[in-house]
Amino acid sequence: MIYSVTKTRMRCTTSQFQNITRKRRSTSIHETLVVTFDGLPPVYGANVTSFKYVPDPVITDITPRITFPSSDRQINVTGSGLNGIHSPRIRLTFQDKNDVESICGKPSYGNMICPFPNLTRTLTAHLQAELSFSLDAVTTWEVFSGYPKFKSMTIVPDPIITKFDDVFVLKTLTLEIKVGVRSYYS
Repeated sequence: MIYSVTKTRMRCTTSQFQNITRKRRSTSIHETLVVTFDGLPPVYGANVTSFKYVPDPVITDITPRITFPSSDRQINVTGSGLNGIHSPRIRLTFQDKNDVESICGKPSYGNMICPFPNLTRTLTAHLQAELSFSLDAVTTWEVFSGYPKFKSMTIVPDPIITKFDDVFVLKTLTLEIKVGVRSYYS
């Protein structure tokens, strides 16, 4: 799939490596890459001599695992081989099979940051959502059934903050403390 084309560069994904073995998952494979345009080789005679298939990414941790809808929290994904992913996405699927997703930031080798997907529903109780990732053509992380540790995320209702009565302020040049005191004597 071609993502973008300029005068000097074409960004695309390749088909999945056909010889998937345990060794493939742990090492990089160099292969010859053949580029054609409308079935013909490039006119300028450029020759791309090698291409590197990298191991599929491995996710080792996802934090936080509990959040609330309006938190604007970032989901931190750690692992290895994450930098080989072009268009990472995080997805939350609810019991009613509705889902929401968001586009993750460009990952480094061992870390990826994903914004918490926007929820349009109002929560009045805790809600479990099934967590999954779309990592280009890698299907391993589309369903976490084999990884119960990562299978779900808990979403709790937004906190309700009420007005404090009688707020007292202690302020110095380097510190400010605000204390709400409720009077029990009338």
